[in-house]
Amino acid sequence: MPLYPPPSSNLAIGAAISGGTAGRMLYEGAGPVLADSTLAALNLVLSGLTSPAASWGAAPANQDMTFGAGRLLIDARQAGDLNISHAALTANGSQALRVPSTGATRLNAPAGQNITLSIGNSGHWLLDGTTFALTPGVNNSKDVGATATAVRRVYLAEYHEITEMAAPGTPPAAKARTYLKDNAGKQNYVIKWDDGVETLIAAQP
Repeated sequence: MPLYPPPSSNLAIGAAISGGTAGRMLYEGAGPVLADSTLAALNLVLSGLTSPAASWGAAPANQDMTFGAGRLLIDARQAGDLNISHAALTANGSQALRVPSTGATRLNAPAGQNITLSIGNSGHWLLDGTTFALTPGVNNSKDVGATATAVRRVYLAEYHEITEMAAPGTPPAAKARTYLKDNAGKQNYVIKWDDGVETLIAAQP
């Protein structure tokens, strides 16, 4: 589809493209229409559907929209809220990602739906949409913190629950490990020191 110079702009379309300056690009038929940045708004028409006008404001240079060729690259910096949603943006429950002008970022899922953190298309952490519990994607598979990057403190309003396990290895220097250990069908609550010695804390009656 051919391109036409903007009827309301003194910039030729070739100069607008090569120089990166703002102009108006028109496609024949129902193709996209990008309004001149000197006008009051930017409108996108795609297949006959028109998005709401988005104001360019007083400083168009701070509100860039960039489209790349080949693999699509979109760089759209918004002066107000940035919203990614699978449904109407007016419904807060439908917003998947919201970044307001303050920068206070929010990840969201509709009621009853989970939020999953994935790597390699594999869900590793899950925020349950019903119980709101933060759990690993697979039982007994993920850690919080590590030996070299430990969590500083843990504050609990109620109790912590641990499962019986085989004795772990000896911890690094200046560290200790507490765990439940099998004791002929019952449980011992023990601590292992950095020299490998186990001390009994309590035995199940």
